[in-house]
Amino acid sequence: MGGPTTITDRGPAGWTLNAFPVMADLSGRRVLVVGGGHTAEEKIRLLVDAHAHIDVVSPAVTPALEGLARRRSIVWHRRRFRPSDVEGAFFVVAATDDPDVNRIVFAAAERKATLCNAVDDTANCSAILPSVHREGPLVVTVSTSGAAPALAVRLREQIARLTAGSGDALEVLAGFRGRIKDSFETFAERRDIWYRIVDSPAVDLARRGEEQRARRVIAHMIDEAAGDPSPADLPVTRADRRILRTLEWSAHPVVTLSGQLGGLVLVDLIRRHRPDIDVVFVDTGYHPPESVAFIKDVARKWDLAIRVVAAETDLVTHEAEHGPLYLTDPARCCEIRKLGPAEIGLTGHDAWFTAIRRDQAESRRDQQGLTDHTLDDGTRLWKVNPLVDWTWDDITAYADTRQIPRHPLYADGYTSIGCAPCTTPTHGEGDDRAGRWSGTERLECGLHIVPVATGRES
Repeated sequence: MGGPTTITDRGPAGWTLNAFPVMADLSGRRVLVVGGGHTAEEKIRLLVDAHAHIDVVSPAVTPALEGLARRRSIVWHRRRFRPSDVEGAFFVVAATDDPDVNRIVFAAAERKATLCNAVDDTANCSAILPSVHREGPLVVTVSTSGAAPALAVRLREQIARLTAGSGDALEVLAGFRGRIKDSFETFAERRDIWYRIVDSPAVDLARRGEEQRARRVIAHMIDEAAGDPSPADLPVTRADRRILRTLEWSAHPVVTLSGQLGGLVLVDLIRRHRPDIDVVFVDTGYHPPESVAFIKDVARKWDLAIRVVAAETDLVTHEAEHGPLYLTDPARCCEIRKLGPAEIGLTGHDAWFTAIRRDQAESRRDQQGLTDHTLDDGTRLWKVNPLVDWTWDDITAYADTRQIPRHPLYADGYTSIGCAPCTTPTHGEGDDRAGRWSGTERLECGLHIVPVATGRES
């Protein structure tokens, strides 16, 4: 059975499992190695990488260790061990095949209160050398506390595959320590942004060798988390800043468009900087005819190459199989007719521009300018919300200035326009999304926010 285990006695097996893990800085410190065979060579190579001052005591050494001695990477004392050799050592390694010698070395180290590792002889150990994977600043150690060192090696090899590229990622992350310290006053704030960064796709970019893009994404995340440095700026200026920061690092951005005014404002803003931005329209089959005609008209007037994505089955087949799901199971309906096709439209992109705003509904009050989004297949991309802090008045003012066309259903009292069966006019009562799924507790389809309720009220 597994579970916490502590073994404190030194028996024939020599286990000392209540080991306390410590990462020691050996730079310039004296380390004594007793033994000059291949086992000693393996440990000495690790110590050389740690920039320790290494004294090797052994009548003979391997050719490789002879080479290290000639290059003065180690100091070789060509003789047998003397207890006085321990004097001044920060750490001692007994790497011989003679248990009697190991016992003498260990006893000498104990008298000087110096940690000692006897290789494959845990009865004469006060310290255990773990299996080490090192990649740049990353150091991962694995120890079985002497129970089965071979297993530690295999686990280390698995970790090496798992962490491939993490050394490069750490080099990128290290460059932001000062900026994060300057940008956030409290430890809690700094901890939060660090976890958001290391859990984000930015680390994957760095691990794949795309360090420059990773740096730009992280800088964007820090700016967003620290707050807009100029809150008095016009909304357009703040949105432009978010868009430009995204276009600096995004290789394949996309914007989704449903025909609502905020989305058209966003497309207009983006096209000032990226005229060929990919635009996706999700055709659920339930859109009012006005929406479909309006999208086609906008595409023609603005010369937009809009990609239309839709469910695998047409509406007739869908209703023959499921019936009116929008009445019986609106969550499932959204999943089939909207969320699935949207996933297809977003696949292959690394940044997704949306027009969601905090003032649209209570469910959107906590939205941020930049968030990490994961598709059903595990693909990760960034959701960028340049208009997140805009108000409806900001939207209409910009639209009036730029003469942006408006969906014809706004004139009939609609404030949010989705699928025809699930959208009703509100004539300005309630928030922007009050007319969606009227008569239910449902506020979201799930594309942007997980719905808190999915069924209809009785």
